[in-house]
Amino acid sequence: MNKTQLLQTLVACLEEERDALLKSAERTRQAATHEEARPENDKDTRALEASYLARGQAKRVEESNETITRLRFLSLKTFTAEEPIDMTALVELEAEDETFHVFLLPVGGGSRVEFEGHTVRVVTPAAPLGRALLNRETGDDFELQVARQKKQYVVVSVV
Repeated sequence: MNKTQLLQTLVACLEEERDALLKSAERTRQAATHEEARPENDKDTRALEASYLARGQAKRVEESNETITRLRFLSLKTFTAEEPIDMTALVELEAEDETFHVFLLPVGGGSRVEFEGHTVRVVTPAAPLGRALLNRETGDDFELQVARQKKQYVVVSVV
């Protein structure tokens, strides 16, 4: 897999999500400042609640913009089979007869992107799987507790 193209695809998906968040935040902001949102009495908190929601959504847009910017300027490293896994590694893992791909990045954890017929999951070192992958090499196996059960993983390849 071409990691540069994968990263560009991921950024494009995150931009689409950010644009949807931005539209939602704008609608909520408009609702919070609309004339009909004015309180009818001292116990009416609709406008206040809408303004809190609008601020929370605006913050999510800001965080999304920061993630996109950081990923746009990220330098990708190419790994050999002998090098330990580190940031920007694209790792193929096998776990209980399932093979999947993980992209280890500093931001964007939890994102998934369809690329070249595969679903690639983004993990950060803050995630248990991301922590467990750091410094492993091709062929290494390890155990990780996931949802109260231990799961065996094998590092199939690293790019």
